[in-house]
Amino acid sequence: MKRYEGMFVFDSGALREWEAVEQEVHRLCNRIDAELLACVKFDERKLAFEINRRKRGTFVLTYFEAPPERIGDLERDVQLSETVLRVLVTRAERISEERLTELKTWPAGT
Repeated sequence: MKRYEGMFVFDSGALREWEAVEQEVHRLCNRIDAELLACVKFDERKLAFEINRRKRGTFVLTYFEAPPERIGDLERDVQLSETVLRVLVTRAERISEERLTELKTWPAGT
């Protein structure tokens, strides 16, 4: 298993409650047998361009460990999702345990 950073862009209109956003991230990670290490609300802002006729999005920063061969499955699941507009997944080999601990202590949904 390798460590990854994922930036999810959620439809702000579809999921207003942070618990629903967090539940969707957990569902997507569970489908690829990933262990979610941190999940924090990064920002909610106007998109630079419309995605699926949406003008605003909620950005969610995640760190997780997953088998490398399953990342393509995650990206496919996002394309099929009605609430997730986009995802960008990159390797996060250099993230320290201290930084992960700091992210876990952030208040939920802020």
